[in-house]
Amino acid sequence: QRKLLGNWKKPPRSDKPFAYGTLNGTKREIRLIRLEPGQREDAIHCTLIPALLEPFLKFEALSYAWETWNGSVSINVDNGQLQVTKNLEAALLELRRTKEGRIPWIDALCINQADNLERNHQAGMMKEIYESASSVLIWLGPENSADAKLVQEMPKMAHKMSRRFKRNGESGVYHLLQWNQSALEAFLGRSWWSRIWVKQEYGVSKHALFLCGRIQI
Repeated sequence: QRKLLGNWKKPPRSDKPFAYGTLNGTKREIRLIRLEPGQREDAIHCTLIPALLEPFLKFEALSYAWETWNGSVSINVDNGQLQVTKNLEAALLELRRTKEGRIPWIDALCINQADNLERNHQAGMMKEIYESASSVLIWLGPENSADAKLVQEMPKMAHKMSRRFKRNGESGVYHLLQWNQSALEAFLGRSWWSRIWVKQEYGVSKHALFLCGRIQI
């Protein structure tokens, strides 16, 4: 990973669209992102790095909902501009570190979505990509005012529910389910939970980290 991070110099800004290179379809070649460091207010800068999917390769993988209905924005990729959804932009801003780069795999950036042949080939490797990642970062979206308290109290509430269920069955936990119900429904109503690929991306992970804004679960 240290080699992938390497030394980085901010490229001159360009308004031209980013153009993908070609991956070798006969090899286990993927692209990784080098998410360059920056402050919260800085524009996002990424570099795409071709790499062979081999056991020694160190990277993280992002699991998220595209949310195309919410519009898109441009980010800097190499020396061009690439359109991403606002939800992905929010994820990148939270994932970005201030002093060092980060190496994630993100489908919308690492796969040329305009190339059907490449997209189909890479889709066939996605299970292995998520299996191979050192961590799967599950982006639930930006946090709201109720999320921090909800997440903080979840372990305590789960413990209470477990004890009461053992003692009294379902009737013992019913009223606990009413606890902060609106916040819990909003949390579980986020787009990620309804995605088709969720079970695969989360289920095959070595380690998973849920991210809700700056909250980590």
